[in-house]
Amino acid sequence: MEKHLETTDLKQVVSSLKSNNYDASTWHRLCLRLGLLEETLNTIKADEDNVNDRLRTCLHTWLQRADKVDDKGGAAWTSLEKALKDIDQKAVAESMRKSRAHSEL
Repeated sequence: MEKHLETTDLKQVVSSLKSNNYDASTWHRLCLRLGLLEETLNTIKADEDNVNDRLRTCLHTWLQRADKVDDKGGAAWTSLEKALKDIDQKAVAESMRKSRAHSEL
């Protein structure tokens, strides 16, 4: 079984998304797919001024396994990659998967 990510992995998750050209403007759709609730995302949107801060806060909340995250596979790389594919960020998901596979060699 895949190891769940922790809040201490936030920097690595954000860095991986950024280095694989993730479009941060899709943060809301991504976080819904990761299992966060609309109410949670509305709070994040109200608290954070720009999409990068919103994405970071959303991912931190995901890593805390809030809302229905565990119903969507938990805070894990495979869950993130599936959510990316679901919102038409397939190239980002595939690039992340390949990078992870390469680093595990």
